[in-house]
Amino acid sequence: MDAKYESGKTGLEAFLEPWQIIALNIVWKSDKPIKSKDVWIQANQRYPLTISRASIINFLQYMMNQGVLEGIDATGKGGHYNLYRPQMNETEYKTAMVKTILSKIRELSPSLF
Repeated sequence: MDAKYESGKTGLEAFLEPWQIIALNIVWKSDKPIKSKDVWIQANQRYPLTISRASIINFLQYMMNQGVLEGIDATGKGGHYNLYRPQMNETEYKTAMVKTILSKIRELSPSLF
């Protein structure tokens, strides 16, 4: 798993941009698999700046590639698309990120461990 960590921030904000947290929470709180279009619409209702649809799609794909989300291939009026559902909840995601960061620190300074 890739990890970007900002030590001056806490919680998920240490790993993700605010709009990404909103998008991820939308998927986590959905009671069924959700389309990127629906995540995009809901995220733009909750975030003060406009988020492009491509940004949402790219972020959801990235989270899928990281194992945080699962993508379910579906077809419909617009052709092929993914429905997204969680593979990790928020706690599992935070744990995975911390493990990744600790692993990187171990690589840099093995004598600390």
